[in-house]
Amino acid sequence: MKDTPVEGIEIPDELLAQIAGGVLSDEIRAVLDQALPLLKQKGTSMERVLEIFSLAEDPQLRADTLAYIEEIWDTL
Repeated sequence: MKDTPVEGIEIPDELLAQIAGGVLSDEIRAVLDQALPLLKQKGTSMERVLEIFSLAEDPQLRADTLAYIEEIWDTL
């Protein structure tokens, strides 16, 4: 197999997340999209929210969830 140069090629974040397995299911994203604004409105800090959601047992789900929270928190 011939080596293919990839230097200088940028992979969009969304595609990179899918390749790396960092994609939340629609159901989990919907729950987060409902819960996070409510938690923020109640005055819960992002640090506390991350602490709460870091209790997920599945390491990939935990990592994906925490990354999603950090990504959208300032937009809420």
